[in-house]
Amino acid sequence: MEWSLFELHVMGGTIYMTLITLMLFAALGTGVFAVVGHRQNATLAFRRLELMKQIGVLAAAWGIFSTIIGFAQAFRAIEVADSAIPFDVIAGGMWVGLITVLYGLLVYCLVLFTYIFLSLILKPARD
Repeated sequence: MEWSLFELHVMGGTIYMTLITLMLFAALGTGVFAVVGHRQNATLAFRRLELMKQIGVLAAAWGIFSTIIGFAQAFRAIEVADSAIPFDVIAGGMWVGLITVLYGLLVYCLVLFTYIFLSLILKPARD
């Protein structure tokens, strides 16, 4: 079954997924500011790169946190259910719960690759 990015965004929880997306934009924007400001102040540029990396870590942590919240809500719903819940429904719910952690880790990987790339590009000017 194929899902669009918008459907995954909604299934993962709009609030949680939107915050991770905002962290992605903030991290990449910080990287752009690091590159643009590198000629004026190399030390500040590398601080911005470190900030970019930390925002990526926050995105991964937020994805994990969101998944734990989702699992806690799902387990509570299973606990209070009046009848037996089919296994495929439980497995589907667990899959949906993992969307935020996967997205957060994807954002972290993108930010980390960008960080490494920019560090290599800007390094000669720092030495």
